[in-house]
Amino acid sequence: SRMVLTPCSAVTYLKNLDDRVTYERHKPFHRKVDKVNKGDLSCHVYSTSFEASLLPSSAVKDILIHPLCDNQYLVDFAVLVLETPLQGARMSGSTRQRTSSSVVTWIGS
Repeated sequence: SRMVLTPCSAVTYLKNLDDRVTYERHKPFHRKVDKVNKGDLSCHVYSTSFEASLLPSSAVKDILIHPLCDNQYLVDFAVLVLETPLQGARMSGSTRQRTSSSVVTWIGS
């Protein structure tokens, strides 16, 4: 698949930093979050069984955030749509492959 489930809080930000909700500072209001630049993201397969440079990676084509995701992050879901499928990627705990690998996201270039 070319879709990766990820936390909304990992791929969004608030333009006004005073609207951020932290463990020390809760806000009673809800504010819209904005998506990070998809060009700043890449998605990689993580594995303890292979050399990292041999593992597949993909650029992100689109970021889909849950409509209820906001500065509260109570609904903390987003989907990354990848340019290309990640060969060998699987859900953690899956028994369909013999090697242990899963998908991780990296923010930043």
